[in-house]
Amino acid sequence: MFNIKEAPELFYIGEDPKHPDGQLQYSYEDKVLVIWHTEVGDSLKGQGAASALVAYAVDYARRQGIKITPFCPYALAQFQKHPEYADVWFKD
Repeated sequence: MFNIKEAPELFYIGEDPKHPDGQLQYSYEDKVLVIWHTEVGDSLKGQGAASALVAYAVDYARRQGIKITPFCPYALAQFQKHPEYADVWFKD
């Protein structure tokens, strides 16, 4: 439904990673992808864009064979809501 693209430390929706319509910002810490921030613009609110970005991060982690720490409150709520994400959830 959403065309999610990749840029360094960013998954985003839109044409320009510097001005995305929606974004999930992350970094790597000890080979763990840490989700810091998830945000969508008004044009995407209520359409499932933020949850699609988190799902994309989960799929990315599975493809890369890495784990995720959802530091972002929204991402954390999605991990708590979706038990199928447990395989990539890094809990220390």
